[in-house]
Parts: sequence; structure tokens; C-alpha cells
Amino acid sequence: MKGYVSTILTKTATQNRVRLALLVQAATGP
Repeated sequence: MKGYVSTILTKTATQNRVRLALLVQAATGP
């Protein structure tokens, strides 16, 4: 169970990082 929760947290963190990167790109883009 612990490994399952850890996997979900990692997946969520990765999605947040990707979303943040896209926001930064959009903000600094043309």
C-alpha cells in the first residue's frame, strides 16, 4: 500500500512540474 501511495505522489509531482514548465514557457514566450 505504501508503495502505491508513493507512486501516485510521484506521478502527481511530475504532472505539476510539467504544468509549471508549460506555464513558464507560455509566460516567457513571444
